[in-house]
Amino acid sequence: MGGQADPAALTRLQRFHFIAQVTDRGELSEPFALEGIRVEDVAELPAAGSGVPLGGAVAQTEAAEVTRHLETLDERILAELTKRRRESAKTERVASEAPASANPDDQGASTDQPTLWVPGGTRPKQ
Repeated sequence: MGGQADPAALTRLQRFHFIAQVTDRGELSEPFALEGIRVEDVAELPAAGSGVPLGGAVAQTEAAEVTRHLETLDERILAELTKRRRESAKTERVASEAPASANPDDQGASTDQPTLWVPGGTRPKQ
């Protein structure tokens, strides 16, 4: 943005378009653009009582069911991360007990790779 944003330019943004900044480790990021969506585009009513959401929309869910799901979400995320950490530690322990590689290129390989990865993303090199 090269300095102070022009308020007139911000008020001319299209509907559901935003300019944002985040703080990462105490530092502000460069401004970036976001584009939102309408709720109606992802939660349309089923066609004529078919019960099937239209075109990739999500099915309607009772508020109480969503609340029950969210009430335990933090615990389930923590349990999954703990499980992955244990599995990673076990794998690292087994690898450290294995004999040293005969390949000199492997001797300098870093083991500082992150242990978590996003499905569909790139797995850390082993």
